[in-house]
Amino acid sequence: MVGVCFVLAGASGVAVFNSQVMPTITDFWRESDLFRSKFRNNVKQWLEGEVEKLLEIMLVAIGGAIGSVARYLVSAWAAARFGAEFPYGTLIVNIAGCFIIGAFMAFAAERLNISPCWRLGFIVGFVGGMTTFSSFSYETIHLLQEANMLRAVYNVGLNVLVGFSATWLGSGFARLF
Repeated sequence: MVGVCFVLAGASGVAVFNSQVMPTITDFWRESDLFRSKFRNNVKQWLEGEVEKLLEIMLVAIGGAIGSVARYLVSAWAAARFGAEFPYGTLIVNIAGCFIIGAFMAFAAERLNISPCWRLGFIVGFVGGMTTFSSFSYETIHLLQEANMLRAVYNVGLNVLVGFSATWLGSGFARLF
């Protein structure tokens, strides 16, 4: 019965029980509004952070998918055009990726206001999906296993030296604009 009295008295704002002033349900909810608003704000901030993380993941995944398809197409084209004796496709995508990352990062840093999410999606996703150190390593080991020492050395030298040069050129190219 006390609970019923307490609930019924809640509409008036105060319930008197045993000559003491008791908080009512409306008082409880008024006080809990402060808690709920803080909780809501914390949840909102957490969700906004999670949504941003989810957007980053989605942009990296989409960019990676596009970059991987680009790598496959370039590698298939290079094998048909130049032959499969040397990993021209990997060399081409690695050099192109070095140039792109150099140009994009210099251009984006100096001229464009690109959000970190989109920058991450392009660099980590697309360029990361297009270029491949693991394929480069595997193909070099494969050349060594087939006793193609000269081609293995060319592969390492070209990927490293031309890759660094392409990054430097891409960065310089972006600064021209």
